[in-house]
Amino acid sequence: MECNCDLSNSRGSFIIRHPILFHCTVIGVILVVFLCVSSLVILSKCLIPNRKILLKVPSPPVPEPKHAGIKLDTDSARAALVDVMRFPQELEDYNKWIKISDANAKRMSHVCEIATDALIYYLHNRDTAHGKNALTSAQELYVRISKRFDAHFNLKSRVSPRWYPSDFTITTFLAMYLLIPDTSSKDGAAKLVLDLIKKPDDLFSHSVSIHNSPMLVGPWLLAHEQLGTLDEALKNSSYHLILKYLDFDIVTDHESSGLHRDLSFLRDAQDVYYTNLWRMCRNNYAYTFLLTEDLRKRSPMRLWNRITRTIYHERIPITMLNLSTKTNKQATEVYPGTMWGLHVMPFSKILRYFTKDVNFMVRGRENDLPARTNANSRPMGYWTQLRQIFHREDDPEGRLKYLSTGFITDADDNQSSKMSRKLRSRPVFRALGFSCVFQYMNYGVLYQRLKHDNYAQLTSQELIFIDELEKNFTIYMQFLNLSQPKSNLTYYPTTSHEGILIKSLGMAVLKTTYNFHTKEYNTETIPSDTYDLHKEISKRTNDKLTMQ
Repeated sequence: MECNCDLSNSRGSFIIRHPILFHCTVIGVILVVFLCVSSLVILSKCLIPNRKILLKVPSPPVPEPKHAGIKLDTDSARAALVDVMRFPQELEDYNKWIKISDANAKRMSHVCEIATDALIYYLHNRDTAHGKNALTSAQELYVRISKRFDAHFNLKSRVSPRWYPSDFTITTFLAMYLLIPDTSSKDGAAKLVLDLIKKPDDLFSHSVSIHNSPMLVGPWLLAHEQLGTLDEALKNSSYHLILKYLDFDIVTDHESSGLHRDLSFLRDAQDVYYTNLWRMCRNNYAYTFLLTEDLRKRSPMRLWNRITRTIYHERIPITMLNLSTKTNKQATEVYPGTMWGLHVMPFSKILRYFTKDVNFMVRGRENDLPARTNANSRPMGYWTQLRQIFHREDDPEGRLKYLSTGFITDADDNQSSKMSRKLRSRPVFRALGFSCVFQYMNYGVLYQRLKHDNYAQLTSQELIFIDELEKNFTIYMQFLNLSQPKSNLTYYPTTSHEGILIKSLGMAVLKTTYNFHTKEYNTETIPSDTYDLHKEISKRTNDKLTMQ
C-alpha cells in the first residue's frame, strides 16, 4: 500500500523553500528568548538589595490599649433633666436676689433653687437670650458662693455657717454646675463640693443618715470625675453602703422600718414616710441614677412608679398629709397610671378608694403616731382623723382646715380661734389600742379602737366600710364608757363643719353614710343597745365577712 502525501502547499514547506525567511525566524526566536532571560536576571539583581533594605526596617510596635478609666454617663444624666419650661422670673430682677452677703440659710436655699432651675433651663435653651442670661446668673452665683466658703474655710472652722442650708440645695446647685456644659471654673466647683462632701454620708463634717445620703452621691461623683479621682472614689466604703441601701430589700418583720411587701415605706416602724424616696426621684436628683451602671441597676424610679400608682390620684392631685410633704398643704404632683378602685396597704394601715372623680384615703393609727410637719415631730392626731372625700372640682391648692370631716374635739380645745397654729393642736384620741385594714372582693374595711390619754375610761371604736359596687361608704363611730354627766366631746361627721355633741352616758353610736355618686351625707344616731360591730359587718356583706 502506498501513501502519497503532498506537502507542497503546507506552511512548513513554504518556510523550507525560502531559506532566508527560515533563518530570520530562528534568529528572532533566539533573540526573544535572550531578552526574556536577560530581563529576569536584571530584575532579580534589582530586587535583592531592596529586599534586604526592607528586612532591616523593624515593624512598628503594636500600641498597648490605654486605660481610659471609669467614666460617668453624663450624657444620659443630662438627657434625664426635664426642661423647667420657663425662664425663672426671679432672674429678671437679678441684682435684687443675688445679694446674699447677709443671707440666712432659708434665703440661700431659695437662691440656689432658682439657680439650679436656671442651669436646667439653659441646657434646653442654649441659643436664646434667656438661656444665656440664665447661665450668666448661675456662674455669678457660683463665684459668690465660692468666695463665701473660701472666707469661711480660712477661719479654719468646720462648723456650718448660719447661711449654709441644711437641705442640700447648695450641693445640688453645684452638681448641676458640674453637669451642665459651658459653665466656667469647674475644677474650683469640684473642689468646693469635696470640701463640703468628704464622702457621701458626710456633709460639712456632719454625719448624714443613710436615707439622705443618695442625694449627695451625684455631686460627689461628678466632682471626683472632674478632678480625675473617680476610680478611687468608686471604691469608697460609704458609696457601697449606699448601693446596698438602694437595693431596697423587702422587710419581713411587721415592726421593722423599711420597705414592706405592700409598698409601705416605714420609718421608725410607725411613720409612713416617702419623702426621701420622693426627693430622690425628682428632677434635681434623678440624674444620679444614670451616672454609673451600679446606680442604674438600683434606680428607685421603678419602685416609685409602683408607689405613685397606688397612693396618688392622677386627676385629683391631693394626698394624705405627710406622705411626701411637711405641711398641712395636701396638693401633690401629678403621677400618671393610677390604679382605680379599692386598695389596702396593711402594714401602714392605709385604705383608699380611687375613681376618676373620687379621691378618698384614710389611715389607721399607731401609738403616738408622729407627723413631721414644719420640720418638727408632733403627734399626727387630728390629721389621721380626717375623713374628707375629694372630688375633681375641689381645689388641690387648698389647705386643711381645723374642724374638718371626722374630727373629734373637746371643750378645752380652743384651736378653732387660732388657725395659724392648727398643726400644734392636741388631738383627743392619740394613743391606740388596735387598728387594721383589709379588703375582700368589693369590700374595703378599716377598724380601729382608740383611747385618749386625758380620758382614762373613754374608748372609741371606728369602723369604715366601703362598698365598691354600691359606690358608698359608711362610718360607724362608737363611743364607749362615757362616764361624765355632760360630755365635752364634739364629733364632726360631715363637711358641714357642724359638730354633734356627744351627750349620752355609757355608750353612743353615730352612723354616717356617703354616696360617692350623689355626693350626699346622711348621719343618724343608732341606739347603743341595738348596735353590734360583728353583726353589722356580717349583715353588710351577706355573711361573707365576720370579725373575730
